[in-house]
Amino acid sequence: MRRLAAIYDIHGNLPALEGVLEDIRAAGVDHVVVGGDVLPGPMAHEALALLAALNIPTTCIMGNGDREVLEYRKGMGSNTIPEQFREMMRWVARSLQELGNVLFFHATPRSDTEMFSSQTAETTLLPIFAGIDEPIVV
Repeated sequence: MRRLAAIYDIHGNLPALEGVLEDIRAAGVDHVVVGGDVLPGPMAHEALALLAALNIPTTCIMGNGDREVLEYRKGMGSNTIPEQFREMMRWVARSLQELGNVLFFHATPRSDTEMFSSQTAETTLLPIFAGIDEPIVV
């Protein structure tokens, strides 16, 4: 059986990422999914470099913070991302992939900023996941 780890909302927090990756290695994970928002954050460049050097197959999904960086590249986004991080953000966007019959998303399938929790009513959740064919969503 394959072992999968899904990590989200790194936001340039290198010490936390290092700890999580240590646990992932110890668990013998076969594939890592980075579910968005590697950026922006205080140690974003270092976090991206650590993920890029990870010797475990990795799939990256764009989050809303990542999207803001891409919008900036089109002249429509924020000026808050330092120049030295922009090439890595383009790399993250190019790395988007699917992994089998699993749908990975940041927030919900219909929005990268919509939130829900284990306390959200089923009547609210049903429209959020309507039309999803994959048997597993993360």
